[in-house]
Amino acid sequence: MSSWLPILVLAGLTVIFGLAAVYLRRRSGISDGRIVATDNSFFRPLEAPLVDSELDLVGKPDYLMADRNGCLVPVEYKNTLAPPRPYAGHVLQLAAYLRLVQVQEDKRPAYGLIRYRDKTFRVDYSSELEDSLMDCVIHIRAAEKRAELPERSHQEAARCRACGYQELCEQRIRQII
Repeated sequence: MSSWLPILVLAGLTVIFGLAAVYLRRRSGISDGRIVATDNSFFRPLEAPLVDSELDLVGKPDYLMADRNGCLVPVEYKNTLAPPRPYAGHVLQLAAYLRLVQVQEDKRPAYGLIRYRDKTFRVDYSSELEDSLMDCVIHIRAAEKRAELPERSHQEAARCRACGYQELCEQRIRQII
């Protein structure tokens, strides 16, 4: 009997950890697919960024998931608590990733996911969302051609530090030491 005890303990632990993994995956909101690439080196890194030469877009979603049909689904992870509905900027960022996946796969993805720490939002890749993305790209390209930069739309020093226009911007928030 004593020789069976370690085997029974290991079998019990396997069942417990298996159930915990299923629970955590369902709780994450992204349980419908398998992760095929990430934008970090921890798990199957995305080898190269996705590119759309027509719109001059380049990017790497945080995760690329394959759904049950094998279609790629971009997942954007935000390390904050979820707002009542996803922020417009996060939705447009996901829309850009949806477009990049469409160009790479030559197949329009049905949706993408925005994962906050406590909730996941499914965002359908509708024609209205695609139109919003196109309008945004046109607006950004026009602003890049003008001599002046657009007005800063926030009061967050961290956003300024991460901005690609930081060196050119006269409105940037300077961090006080």
